[in-house]
Amino acid sequence: MTNPPLNTIEPIAALLPLRSICVCLRLTETINLTFMHHVPLHAWVRNLCGSPQGFSDFIAVQPLENGHIHYQPGDFYRFQITALANGGALLQTLIERLSALPDSAERLPQDALFHHNLTLHSIHCCLSGHPVAHLLDCTPYQLEQLAETTEWWQQQPGCLLRSMAPMRLKTADKDATGKHRYCRDKTDFTPQLLLQRLQDTFIQLIQHQSGIRYSRDEAHSLQLTPQLSIWVGHQYGRQPSATKASGRKDMSGALLQARLGEHQTLPRWLMALLILGQWIGIGQSRAFGLGRYRLFTPDGMTDSRFSTAAHALLPQYLTEPDLRQALEDSSETAVTADQQAGHLAQIRAKADLIIEGRYQAPTLQPVEIDKPNGGTRKLSIPPWQDRVLQKAVCHRFSETLDQLWKPHSYGYRRGMSRFQARDEINRHIQAGYRWVLESDVDSFFDSVDWENLATRLQLLLPHEPLTELLMQWVTAPAYTESGDTQQRRQGLPQGAPVSPLLANLILDDFDGDMLALDYRLVRYADDFVLLFKTRQAAEQALPQVTESLQEHGLTIKASKTRIVEATQGFRYLGFLFIDGYAIETATAYRDEQQAIEEASPGHVHQLRQQQQRTAEIIGERQQFGTFLIIAGDVAYLNCEHQRLKVTQEEEDHYYSWHELEGILLIGPHHITTPALREAMRHTISVHFASRFGSYEGVSCAGKPHQGHQLWLHQLAQFQQTDFVLGMIRNLVLAKINGHLSLIRNRQPDWPGLERLKRIKTKVHRSEAIETIRGYEGEAAKHLWAFFRQHLDPQWQFNGRNKRPPKDPVNALLSLGYTHLYHLTDTLIQSCGLCPWVGFYHQNHGTHKTLASDLMEPFRVIVERTVLTLINKGQITPDDFTITTQGCEMTQQTRKTLLTALMSALTQLNPKTKQRLLDAILQQSREVQIAIKLSTPFHPWTPE
Repeated sequence: MTNPPLNTIEPIAALLPLRSICVCLRLTETINLTFMHHVPLHAWVRNLCGSPQGFSDFIAVQPLENGHIHYQPGDFYRFQITALANGGALLQTLIERLSALPDSAERLPQDALFHHNLTLHSIHCCLSGHPVAHLLDCTPYQLEQLAETTEWWQQQPGCLLRSMAPMRLKTADKDATGKHRYCRDKTDFTPQLLLQRLQDTFIQLIQHQSGIRYSRDEAHSLQLTPQLSIWVGHQYGRQPSATKASGRKDMSGALLQARLGEHQTLPRWLMALLILGQWIGIGQSRAFGLGRYRLFTPDGMTDSRFSTAAHALLPQYLTEPDLRQALEDSSETAVTADQQAGHLAQIRAKADLIIEGRYQAPTLQPVEIDKPNGGTRKLSIPPWQDRVLQKAVCHRFSETLDQLWKPHSYGYRRGMSRFQARDEINRHIQAGYRWVLESDVDSFFDSVDWENLATRLQLLLPHEPLTELLMQWVTAPAYTESGDTQQRRQGLPQGAPVSPLLANLILDDFDGDMLALDYRLVRYADDFVLLFKTRQAAEQALPQVTESLQEHGLTIKASKTRIVEATQGFRYLGFLFIDGYAIETATAYRDEQQAIEEASPGHVHQLRQQQQRTAEIIGERQQFGTFLIIAGDVAYLNCEHQRLKVTQEEEDHYYSWHELEGILLIGPHHITTPALREAMRHTISVHFASRFGSYEGVSCAGKPHQGHQLWLHQLAQFQQTDFVLGMIRNLVLAKINGHLSLIRNRQPDWPGLERLKRIKTKVHRSEAIETIRGYEGEAAKHLWAFFRQHLDPQWQFNGRNKRPPKDPVNALLSLGYTHLYHLTDTLIQSCGLCPWVGFYHQNHGTHKTLASDLMEPFRVIVERTVLTLINKGQITPDDFTITTQGCEMTQQTRKTLLTALMSALTQLNPKTKQRLLDAILQQSREVQIAIKLSTPFHPWTPE
């Protein structure tokens, strides 16, 4: 028997009347949801109803709060339930069970996200908006209303179909399996296929309601123009355990926006199917709330009132703690409590305008910075209040979107970095994927299409005011250099905190396309590499890469696109990858990216200073020859054309072996075996130290050019009282000059400055070592008094103490001094001096006394750094714990201090054209000269 075709409106009447309610619940516990709520919500509603057979044939559960992930006790949660004609009894049961919450949910699984942690706040009819206490309170959607709506739509010139939830529509390829079974790209959504899947959904539903099986009507088609489709990944189920494999199932789908034209030519029954599909969804997993969409006229009108989330996201993103944290993160200089409160009030006022819908994004300020490799980059920077607001929104919104991002994207993501991207690339290479296709998107930030971006946001977050705010920030006009206002037409404003997050939103679909093809992808912002096992596979992939980018109006950068074997080496993210190894080569791109992410006039000025510095390769030429110190980003040292070649920050430097006296590598630099052999052949010692300066060892030819004779000279000279007295006097004077320099820079009129100057005069005149020690102690008391007056009482600083330090400031000082001690010791040993024989501090045990001596003038660098970090709020008292064993700091605080200190020691002084690391080496050289020639010792003195 042939099934009758579905080509009239009468069979559709079997589904009517529809009844739809909006349920608003109140949370009694904290819950954290994934971006999509379909599966846990559907399971909770079905279980609440008693899990009857055929539940999903009569009831559709539709989440309204996808994208909302954090709920606190007292928060509301909304969803929609739509019942077909024969689902009335089930809907009545649900109304009763919802009204009896939380008791009616006591039997539900307690480990589920939803259980008896909800109470009913209200139920309303979606059609009338009236409260619902019984099924009879629901206004039915009858055939008459459907007929009227159908006639109204057929009078429209066309409409926009926009997904409210992901669609799982099977492709036309019957042999496709797994993740390839469903439409994902806009080219998959043909008019014929959409019509088929629309009919399939209703044929199945009509059969369940009436028992009659209809067939498709292939005589009609839709005028459909897909505009954008994005694939949204979602899995549900339990994570794998040691005893059980993963039970997670896939519930991913595509979000679609398409235009439909010529409604007048559509038969009434077909238009009716499109209208009803808004209520019940189409495609696979429809009952879970997937496949829902809405129809909009060209001017944005729709035919029915649909429910939305209980609360918008913006008020959740712009709370007082969020704004305060964003302000602290944005602060460039130390401010008083009153200034902070004033700034917060300004930001709060703007945040209120946003929430009230009265905000207008301001004009962007143009700033131009130099690119590391030449040329300039133009930034468009919002005013500081708006940057703070953007940071507050992005901080919370990124946490939401991060659940959707593919794991192969490493840029602009919390907890992700280029180092993880590096490790992923090496894992693929070691697994046999040795052919690399590397490229990036041509002028990505300047090329982003606004309509494409707005559509993505609307598809992910329908009815959400956040979308309008983000697009305001993106489309803001910019001032020209002449001060005129210029309207922009496309692109993400580089310099706006919101841009990196939206960049990932655009490129995430590219990630999905590549992973759907089973390609090994690693992406960092708009730079990416794909790894293959053969060159042929890489070449075949290139057209697909180009096609995927073109779908979003983007093009591949031909000049940076190449296919190379891993053994030949390639550069990516500041690393040189060679056959499964990664050597760090540059920081320039990170300096530039920091300006793009944090740019303000102050930040750009700092960036320009950074870009003016040369690579951190420090050469000190004097009668001893060139002593080469390599610090900063990881360098690669090898032998080339009878010279030493040093590659650092993507620049090559060459040195004659005959001119080198020694090499010191501070940090995890790489030197090849041939280079080590050549250094030994020329009796050049290669010294190694940790990243933070701790001496690790030396490679030499077995007969150091300094010899042990220097140690004997050192021991003999340091036993000469007059010689040592002169060294000590100059050393203490240099240290006191450090006190004076630190204090003058912060408070030129501080009363204690005159007392310090008098102490300095006394040291000049003193002829006894013990007397000088006393004056040094007296000067230190004045320094710590200055500290005490300029630190908030919450720091609990009452003077210098140690072993162990009892307050946060002393803990910071002790750590900084220890770091300086190790670095000084490393440079002393690299000069051939004996670190255990000093002239000022007492010898004891294995303590390297000379390092303690020679670090004294440089202690001021530690003191400056500690005060700066405290004043800028980069370190706070909350970062410390005071115990009976002393004061302990967090690992992050330790890292912050040591990183800042190393930066201070390696940064080029624009006046002296010297780094402090040079100065420590030079001072060690001065000791060496003084020992050999019995001349006065001239220690380093701060400006």
